[in-house]
Amino acid sequence: MMKTNLLKEKLITAIVISCVASVCFAADTEFTSKIRSIASNIAESVSDSQKKVVAVVDFTDLEGNVNTLGRFLAEEMTVAVAQEGKGLNIVDRLQLRRMLAEKNISGKGIIDPAFAKQIGQISGAEAIITGVAYPVSDSVYLSVKLIDIKSARIYAAGSLLLSRSPILDDLIKASIKLQEEESTVKPAKKVFSPQARQADVLVFVLKEVSFENNVLVLNLNIRNTSDEPRYLTIDSVRALDNNGRECFPSFLAAGGTRAVIGEKGKIQSTNGREISDNFDVHLRQNQEISAQVSFRNISSKANAISFLEMTVAPVNIIDSHGTFMRIEDDPLTIQFTNIDIPDPKNASR
Repeated sequence: MMKTNLLKEKLITAIVISCVASVCFAADTEFTSKIRSIASNIAESVSDSQKKVVAVVDFTDLEGNVNTLGRFLAEEMTVAVAQEGKGLNIVDRLQLRRMLAEKNISGKGIIDPAFAKQIGQISGAEAIITGVAYPVSDSVYLSVKLIDIKSARIYAAGSLLLSRSPILDDLIKASIKLQEEESTVKPAKKVFSPQARQADVLVFVLKEVSFENNVLVLNLNIRNTSDEPRYLTIDSVRALDNNGRECFPSFLAAGGTRAVIGEKGKIQSTNGREISDNFDVHLRQNQEISAQVSFRNISSKANAISFLEMTVAPVNIIDSHGTFMRIEDDPLTIQFTNIDIPDPKNASR
């Protein structure tokens, strides 16, 4: 009798294990199939665009945070795209992360056009595969994009729902646990991270911030990436602190030329004793110049600049005498965001 009961228990256990394995296998098969489907479309689009080197960055949640689930799906996408062939060279994700860290570039919040270009310069990639993943009900929503490095144009995109499986459930739990742990850990001292923005052929890099004697100083590099000389017209500059207070610069200089600051951050220049409405800076082909913006009217209650906004107009030189056509009707606006105001004890970050 005992032997009969024991055989029954073993049989029931075997059936349960078999059913669970079947469910997991079916879910994994569906998961693999869907990942390969979207990878196939991405690889085909890369091939059609004649790109050969592709970088896959860690996928994020809706807030732009990288977590365990995002890293897993990015790795699966990397493998799937590589298996598609098409003669593509895939930049290793861990190697890319190390290269970004060495250059003090954050991989979160990808993809800003200027940052995308930096990733291309660092890794040799011509296109980036990025994605967003988050749980919804009994599924995981996955959105994937293929972005051109130079133009930030989206060449291909796709989205799908992945049925929840034991593997995805474990990854979601790990992601939630990591988020909870990070929220309870005392925030580490913030380290300044350079930001880059692009306006036409000009790249603006906010490379250093200092705060001393109640003066906030922002140091930038401006580079003309064109093979032709250009003029840069800086029209206006303003900032907004984290309390919503609007600020205007007390000082601005670019390429060794100091500007006159007008009302509401209007940037002007002097022509003899007269004030000109325009502040123009000449940049030779592929030239890089330094620029500095200072603010004296920062509130003592502010600990960050929510955004620094510059309205500019890159203009073409149209003859050998340096004559240029001003593009008054086509100004460009660039913004640097979330700039921490350093501790006055530290001169710079």
